Amino acid sequence: MKKISIVTLTLGLMMLGACTVPKVDPDPLAAGPSAAQTREAIIRGMGQRSWNVKSETANEIIAQNNVRGKHLVVVSIKYDDNSVRIRYRDSQNLRYTKTSSGRELIHKNYNSWVENLRQDIARELTLLKAVH
Repeated sequence: MKKISIVTLTLGLMMLGACTVPKVDPDPLAAGPSAAQTREAIIRGMGQRSWNVKSETANEIIAQNNVRGKHLVVVSIKYDDNSVRIRYRDSQNLRYTKTSSGRELIHKNYNSWVENLRQDIARELTLLKAVH
């Protein structure tokens, strides 16, 4: 009976590990003509996939997305006259962990969710630049 428990535990841990991947920070984007216009482009981009403003300070938006009611993703979006940078801030049910070597692991879908956000913001910034 104990062998079955150990096998079950081992398989469970293997499956858990298979669902996590290294966390990747997306490449920065070029900012819009002004910080105010960049902010508006970020907000419009966030709306494409149900990201919401959790809080906001000067040149930083804390954005969150509750994916299918199961996974909460929170990122920091910092922007200035030159760039827009999206970075991981917090999560729930995404198995985020930092190893003893400093490697960050997270749910396999996190990187694509954040890359989609980056692409949506990039699209809005491109549209903004086309107008100006």
